[in-house]
Amino acid sequence: KIKKKINEMIEVAKIIIISDYGKGAINENTISFIINIANKKNIPILVDPKIEHFKNYKNITCMTPNLLEAKEGMKRMDVDPQNINDIEKLGKDIMKTLNAKSILITRSELGMSLFEKDEINHIPTMAKEVFDVTGAGDTVISTLGVCLGNGISMKDSVFISNFVAGIVVGKIGTSLTTKEEILDKIENI
Repeated sequence: KIKKKINEMIEVAKIIIISDYGKGAINENTISFIINIANKKNIPILVDPKIEHFKNYKNITCMTPNLLEAKEGMKRMDVDPQNINDIEKLGKDIMKTLNAKSILITRSELGMSLFEKDEINHIPTMAKEVFDVTGAGDTVISTLGVCLGNGISMKDSVFISNFVAGIVVGKIGTSLTTKEEILDKIENI
């Protein structure tokens, strides 16, 4: 059923987001099918991974693991979150292992690290206050998808995603934001 629905929707898709919650709908077979069809149609693929499938996400546009997922996925629990050299080696290793075009490691209060072919960018967090990080990863990948699907560069899309996630984590509980709230926060920077 999933493959049939993907075949129907692929004709109008600008971007594909695989948000793997580890509940069973996403498995090695589904992952392979989605990546193959998206690459044939030249549609960018963004992945929010679960550890059990981490290394199955080869030939994607971008993976957005948090630091713990990145460490566990690569079996590199020795990575020091405060050591930028450790973070950079980890990001480069993930890119190489997955043959990914980019990797975005979210690092909570330490911001985000974007790895692209010839460039690494460390983006400080935009959150002024943090009440609840529930849904922050979902906010990052969905905002990234909207931006990339509308032709915004990866670097600028990550900056915008970081900004929007900063709004969401400033709320209690699983929260969302609106276009109006985002524009209001931008105007008040």
